[in-house]
This record gives sequence, C-alpha cells and structure tokens, in this order.
Amino acid sequence: MICGCAVAMFVAWAAEPAKAVFVSGTDARATFDDLVANFDAVLMDFESFTPGTNLTTQVPGMAFESVYFFSTLNPPEHVEVTNRVHSEIYGNTIIGSWAPTAVDDGRVIYQIVFDTPHPVAGIFRYRSAALTTFYNTAGVALHTAEGSGFHGAIIESDDPADWVKRIYIDGQVIDNTRSVGISDDLIYGDVIPEPAAWSIGVVGVGLILRRRR
Repeated sequence: MICGCAVAMFVAWAAEPAKAVFVSGTDARATFDDLVANFDAVLMDFESFTPGTNLTTQVPGMAFESVYFFSTLNPPEHVEVTNRVHSEIYGNTIIGSWAPTAVDDGRVIYQIVFDTPHPVAGIFRYRSAALTTFYNTAGVALHTAEGSGFHGAIIESDDPADWVKRIYIDGQVIDNTRSVGISDDLIYGDVIPEPAAWSIGVVGVGLILRRRR
C-alpha cells in the first residue's frame, strides 16, 4: 500500500566509499514499486499468511525475530502476522510478539534479518513514534528513519558488506511505553543504482539502475 501520511521524500547521503541514499515517503514508495515492476525486487505484503501466524524462518532467505520486551533483552522469538490494526487499509501486517503484561499493542521490538545482504531494502511502518534502522553485515547502523510511511535504503556498492543485512523495528518511548507499531510491504532486491543516478540527482520513479553482477 502507499500511505499518504508522508508526502515528502527525505534523502540522506552516506560517506564514501559506498554511496547510499535513504528515502522516506510516497515518492520513495513509488521508487521501490518501480524496482518491483521492472528490476525483479520482491514485495512481501504478508497477505498469503493467516492472521495469527508466528513468523520465524518460514520465508526463504530471512528470519523474523522479536528481540526486546520493553527494555528487556528477549531470546529471539516469532513475529506475528496480524489483521488487528486498520485491516481495512493495510490488510495483514506484522507486529512484535505479545508483550508479557499487555495485549498485542506494538510494544515489542522486532527485526528482519536477511540470510544474505541486499543493496535495496525498504519497509512500510505505521506509528508516528516508529524508528526504523538499517544495518549492514558488520552490524553498523546505516540510517534510522523516524515516523510512519515507507522507508528504504539503496546502496551503490559492489561490496555486499555495505548492503542491508538487517532491518530493526523500534519505537520511541512515550509515557514509559515503547511505541513500536506495525510493519508491512517489505521490499528487497539485488539491483544497484548506476553511478550516473547520483550525479544527476535522480531519486524516484525512473531511477537509473543496473542489475547486480
């Protein structure tokens, strides 16, 4: 889905040697939809799963893990497919496993860990206090996006060590409650922007791309 809650696209540039662009908003989502339509990126909207499904390693190439209850480290366990949050708009979404002292309310931090990293990765987030962080293989945080909307990373590098290995789904603490929220529409792929795209400032539909060698 495309959320109208973030109408502007935020761009943040990473330092050399890898070039990276981090995008948020409706234009970002349009860019990633173009990757799906024309460059073999994969869209996972979770509609094929029955609500209540506990996701762990059922999807080839990745693992879903709930990792923190409030501020307490938790042994990784499932992430839940749910239709309890605005299903009339979003359909199925994913959320952290149930908090031990509360209902399924989006308090639990979770993550998506790819078996192998990808130069292109993005996800839709719903919660104004949401924090979405992209990590590389070494565990270095590449960028943290804030708030609702679609957030994505596009890495211009031939070195997989620079790519996105993990997406960490967190939220700000408000009134002593961590506000993590739901996620949907995970998009990932093995396409890399042409260097020319950076020089002419093309970030959006029509972004010049090349396939990974």
